Amino acid sequence: MAEQLIAPDFWIVALDETEYWSDEIKAVVESVYGLYLYDTKRVVHAASLQGSYELWSIGVDVEFKEGLTDEEREVWRGIIDEGWYQVSQEMAYYAAPGIDSVSSDYKVRIGDAGLTGELGVEYDDYDDYEELYEEKIEELLDYYQGDPPSLSLAPEDED
Repeated sequence: MAEQLIAPDFWIVALDETEYWSDEIKAVVESVYGLYLYDTKRVVHAASLQGSYELWSIGVDVEFKEGLTDEEREVWRGIIDEGWYQVSQEMAYYAAPGIDSVSSDYKVRIGDAGLTGELGVEYDDYDDYEELYEEKIEELLDYYQGDPPSLSLAPEDED
């Protein structure tokens, strides 16, 4: 009998990670955001009753302080990118309620990324589905790690 599968719902979330950076970096940035890919339909229970999402690292977005030249921003951006890639994990678990509570200003929806169309609603072989799902994750990571999106992270000033 065919297993009923739930179509993935991929998102990118920006998490403010400024507090983890050195004072030298904090002196030139307003904020540093880690960018992560995740699937709202895939909740795991890793040593907790509370569900968690698998967050896949895709990059970093930076909001610099005023007064830096373009050249200075470029140098600092290189330092931040290098530092982020040295310490970021490929995948980490984050509590789903915490991610769900992040403002929509800091999220962008990708949807099923075509995976449902490749599989249909039902799929007979779960192992094959998992393999296709993992391939889709790799495809999305390759795409977004090569060109991480800027989520226009600075909240709009409300006059």
